Amino acid sequence: MTLARHLIVGAGPAGLAAMRSFELAGIPFEAVEAHSEVGGIWDIENPGSPMYESAHFISSKYRSAYVDHPFGSDVPDYPSHRDVLAYLRGYADLHDLRRHVRFGVTVLSAEPEADGWSVTFDDGTTQSYAGLFACPGFQRVPNLPEIPGQFAGEIYHVQDYRSRNQFAGKRVLVVGGGNSGVDVACDAAIGADVARISTRRGYWIYPQYVEGLPLDFFSMNTVASQEALVEWLRSQVGDLTRFGLPEPDHLPLTHHPIVNSQILHHIGHGELEHRVDVRSFSGKTVTFVDGRDEDFDVVVLATGYRDEIPFLAPRHLRISAGPESDLFFWTFHKRYQNLFVSGVANLDDSGYYGFNSVGDMVANHILLRQADPARYRALRSVIETEHPDLTGGFEYYDRSGHLEYINGAVADAYADELFERFALETFTTCQEGATPMQQRRIAEGAHV
Repeated sequence: MTLARHLIVGAGPAGLAAMRSFELAGIPFEAVEAHSEVGGIWDIENPGSPMYESAHFISSKYRSAYVDHPFGSDVPDYPSHRDVLAYLRGYADLHDLRRHVRFGVTVLSAEPEADGWSVTFDDGTTQSYAGLFACPGFQRVPNLPEIPGQFAGEIYHVQDYRSRNQFAGKRVLVVGGGNSGVDVACDAAIGADVARISTRRGYWIYPQYVEGLPLDFFSMNTVASQEALVEWLRSQVGDLTRFGLPEPDHLPLTHHPIVNSQILHHIGHGELEHRVDVRSFSGKTVTFVDGRDEDFDVVVLATGYRDEIPFLAPRHLRISAGPESDLFFWTFHKRYQNLFVSGVANLDDSGYYGFNSVGDMVANHILLRQADPARYRALRSVIETEHPDLTGGFEYYDRSGHLEYINGAVADAYADELFERFALETFTTCQEGATPMQQRRIAEGAHV
């Protein structure tokens, strides 16, 4: 079977997995990467990277690896950004993936044409491809809140934060209570003269270790009920209001977990204090919604990122949680049969196994189109009409940043079902007879 050339954009975690799947499937492709090396957002030297010196995985190495490449025994339970970058480059070495990549090349725009995509690069060239697989990393476009007034000190998004050295001798306010916000607030507790963290609501804080093992050794989704999980968290962490933190206004697992064992330490030692949401700025004074005024030298906006692919115009790609989204399973475009995306969905689980699965599903989609047109049409009917519920019954928090949140176990089962219905018997990146999700479970056991 003769296949036309595809383009993979990005050589980070998703892009590397896509390359591996395409290579094993025999699909001709090339990849482009704006930076000079592989690693994507995990390379702190990559312009636009959201990494900072204290950044680590919030999931453990045992649940975070590609299906065919465990982390080394010398890597700590919770790898640092340097560990993750070395791991990704080791994966590229293992499979000789760099030979497919043109480095230092940025995609400026992509437009559909008769049977593929016309892609324009920053070197002024335009090339045509049979298909486009976008793996750009979705922590690239900062989400900036509109706060009345002007702040006279330093104010920047967490994407521009690198080290607690930036806080020396300063009064620092971190706005936002996600994992990055909590990390940076802990850095401020150590490096700043004054450290505060402002959040709009309360969050559940999960311990990094339970009974001496990383948190993700214990499946939260198997807890009898969310109410039972509340009681378990209270037994592990305690009453968060004792630390001046707001009572969470949602049930556990409906919001991305805050996995951090340091924040309560710093609050408990008086090195960090909580503040409510920001109302306005005036000079260096920040007014909070409870009427409190306080002066700061630095404000760090840890307010998340927007789900956008800069080189795809909005008319070509709408990303949302509802049926109006252009993406099926957060991967397959419903209108363009040759446009694919990896990296949008957030699993309430962990691991790069999901990137392996997405790469395999896209590769099978491409092969199926040419090898079995009838079955391909049946698959496209599913892609264009079905809107699977991947929440597992959890009412995920209805806020920006959680609209693409899905239940890992349900996503596993649905991916397995798709493979069983539509995968080609001639292609698999996994052990014989195992789908990528099944292979992931095999790999996890081997990694532990």
